[in-house]
Amino acid sequence: MSRCRGAGAGQGRRGLAGILLLALPWTPALSAGAPEAYLRPQAFEEYETRAALLLSVAKFTEWPGEAFREGDAFVIGVLGESPIAAALEQMSGLTLQGRKVVVRRFRSSSELQACHVLYFARAEERSMAQLKDRLASRYVLTIGETSFFLGFGGAIQLFREEGGRLRFVLNRSALDQSRLRVAPQVQKFAKQIYIQP
Repeated sequence: MSRCRGAGAGQGRRGLAGILLLALPWTPALSAGAPEAYLRPQAFEEYETRAALLLSVAKFTEWPGEAFREGDAFVIGVLGESPIAAALEQMSGLTLQGRKVVVRRFRSSSELQACHVLYFARAEERSMAQLKDRLASRYVLTIGETSFFLGFGGAIQLFREEGGRLRFVLNRSALDQSRLRVAPQVQKFAKQIYIQP
């Protein structure tokens, strides 16, 4: 049976602020004003916030050495139609893990090419069930929007909870299968750690 472990008392309130502070280097909108103004969810457009959170988690994720070849870009893919693609494309050309960020859009799973992070639009999440072994063997960090995504084998669910805070859940089993390690300073802000049997 699947289990979820809470992130710990008091951490839910600090979660968004902590993760967005980690995201500051990549968020162009932040350079115009004081960071404190951007710690409130309403100060970001929804998918700009998701993009910032995605990049923050990716910054503090460790990939196996064989996941990258010399000169490779850091590739973020978006599967299906999602506004996050445009938000991420605004950040193309920035550096992540010491590599230039490149964003690629894939209309369907048949178009998938090599990437390091793959964001699933809600309508494409079911395809994770068929893709999980293939993506795990290529060390891909998979991110979706619904709790079903974790059950399909996805690694991270981003969601907005009641009250408006953007939160995330980690699937420890999926991360282990992909040989990816999310740093403890990010894990502690997770709403839950999901562990598949």
